[in-house]
Amino acid sequence: LARDRVDERGVEAARRIRLIEEEQQRLTLAQFKAMAREQFFMLLVYPDEAVAAIAELLPESPEERRKAFAAIRQVLSASSEITGEAAARLARIAPLFGVAGNSSEKIVDLLKAS
Repeated sequence: LARDRVDERGVEAARRIRLIEEEQQRLTLAQFKAMAREQFFMLLVYPDEAVAAIAELLPESPEERRKAFAAIRQVLSASSEITGEAAARLARIAPLFGVAGNSSEKIVDLLKAS
């Protein structure tokens, strides 16, 4: 994928986000790892279809969508600044989360603010 590696800081950020979820919605660590693996392979095998499906999987609430995007930014920026291919991919999905209009300038400003 964009960074071609898994960084311990990103994994820790994802773990903290997982722990914030409400108790009744929380996955076990094994379930979380299995889900992450499955999604990783879906992105490798079917990248366009996986990205297209994101909008249907997100909550209806604009606020919840923005929170989800903020969590993604938090994980991606845990190990380093979001730049290059990672920034381009994040900008590609930003409109699905309702955090920016289609203007690439707005998305870049949003990424700089994170």
